[in-house]
Amino acid sequence: MFASERRKKICQMLMDYKSVDVSRLSKLFNISTVTIRKDLELLESEGILTRTHGGAILNDSFQQQGQAPDAIEDMCNPEESQIATIASHFIQDNEFIFLGTGSICTQISKILTEKKNLTIVTNNISAAIHLKKNPEFNVIIASGTFGVYNGYYGVMDAFYTGFLDNMYFDKVFIAVDGISLNTGYSVDNSNLCLTYQSVCAKTGEVIVCAESSKFSRNSFARIGAPDMATKIITAEAIPEEFSDYFYNHNIPVYHSYRLDDIQAD
Repeated sequence: MFASERRKKICQMLMDYKSVDVSRLSKLFNISTVTIRKDLELLESEGILTRTHGGAILNDSFQQQGQAPDAIEDMCNPEESQIATIASHFIQDNEFIFLGTGSICTQISKILTEKKNLTIVTNNISAAIHLKKNPEFNVIIASGTFGVYNGYYGVMDAFYTGFLDNMYFDKVFIAVDGISLNTGYSVDNSNLCLTYQSVCAKTGEVIVCAESSKFSRNSFARIGAPDMATKIITAEAIPEEFSDYFYNHNIPVYHSYRLDDIQAD
């Protein structure tokens, strides 16, 4: 795991539990307490937390000002950036797309500046803010309950409002928390799962983005079967059984080492 990803997860834990313990973090990430203390020292210098004896607590003023998700957003690791870059090459001018929540989708929103005349529906508030910097984009924020998921501002329950009922997308981009050949694609939030099920039923192209660590993993809420996706984007080689499955089901898998080929196309 990259240091930036580890620190992002520490931030997420702080937002959820308000405090963290050095020894528990050391066991969780399988690294030394010295490394964890260095992480906490860096996060303290950024105003995110205050170190205590044996751990750290989230700074109340930092959270109240709504800064914590922004700080997490800035901690995108290289793998997420590579996935986002690959994904951006599949977005063409004049398309109508859905962009989901999380770090990868937020990174995609940052690198679409050269595209033209896109209509983008998203439940990712952080992404919407970046997208509106381009005056040629028509950005539509899904209606529903505002909240924070994995450190990112978003709307998790857009399916409840009927907002998505009459929409159809050229492409849907989602990032998932787990991919299993037995259970398929899954996320940690049941409302987000239902929203993703709704949008994936309204497109002919579902593009699933996932770091290599998400493979062979189940999360809480199942979105759909493994053949639901039309493309898989990841940054590193995936387990052989997944490669075989996707090949046999005509689902192309794109890796960062193929980025030059994608750009050439």
